[in-house]
Amino acid sequence: KYGTPNAVPFRVVDARAGIDIDIGVRCFGEYSIKVEDPILFYTNVCGNVSNAYTVDQLEDQLRSELLTALQPAFAAVSAKGVRYSEVPAHTTELADALNEQLSKKWKDLRGIVIVSFGISSISANEEDETMLKQMQRNAAYTNPALAAATLVGAQAQATQDAAKNANGAVNGFMGVNMAQNAGGINVNNLYAQAADNSSSAQEWYCPKCGTKNTGNFCSNCGTKKPQM
Repeated sequence: KYGTPNAVPFRVVDARAGIDIDIGVRCFGEYSIKVEDPILFYTNVCGNVSNAYTVDQLEDQLRSELLTALQPAFAAVSAKGVRYSEVPAHTTELADALNEQLSKKWKDLRGIVIVSFGISSISANEEDETMLKQMQRNAAYTNPALAAATLVGAQAQATQDAAKNANGAVNGFMGVNMAQNAGGINVNNLYAQAADNSSSAQEWYCPKCGTKNTGNFCSNCGTKKPQM
């Protein structure tokens, strides 16, 4: 078993939201190892042991080295665009990345390799999670149609709240009108901009996965639109 006592850096890359940032994640789970080269293991690990040699005599050191290698292994996985919440579905790639990081200390020195690597739970700290959600939400509002729909919903809710105003509906609606005028955002202009963007958008095919797109990033894999 293993667990990260402190947060381990994980790079979050979201091309569609324009995010490339490091956050801290904690995870725990189990991993299994195999003595692939018994002679090398005997020579460098337990050659001077006269009695039985059990894994508990080595596991603390292995766990410490594993956690050290976890950070660059996470970096290798996140570079492929895998989100931290999706890491449990990519444990095979993570095991390969760990074997690559630990090859000198484990395979070449002790004859040990990681057979499987399981993640029972992985989570970002609350502050980083809140920050990511806010950045993704703000990025979504760069779409004028979505921004307009959100604004319409907010205005509808404000109108409902104004009707329930304890000081009278008239005062409530006056407040709504003042807020709309102060905001300086016209819903009709946003919808018109969305329509213009839609009509003028040029279709292109992603060179990586072949998906047809109209935006600046592939809707399937997040690849940036190639320069024409």
